[in-house]
Amino acid sequence: MLIRRGDEAQLVYYWFKQRHRVLTNEYRVKWFIFWDALTLGRTDGALVRVNAPVDLARESVTDVDARLRAAVRRVDARLTTFVPD
Repeated sequence: MLIRRGDEAQLVYYWFKQRHRVLTNEYRVKWFIFWDALTLGRTDGALVRVNAPVDLARESVTDVDARLRAAVRRVDARLTTFVPD
């Protein structure tokens, strides 16, 4: 998602990590929290958000997107330390 306020812009990725699931729909997240609480007694999970500033005068959104994707790959590998499957 590209967000803007005035002259500032940021490219933002976010997702929900719940056990072995990666979700982007908030309603599905709520459903699985309920389901996991009922069947497993667990309600843990995390909202993961990474963002990068976009200087539209100096770089394209595509360039920032590539940089952000590389960061997400590095972060995602370490998430299981904090949000177990």
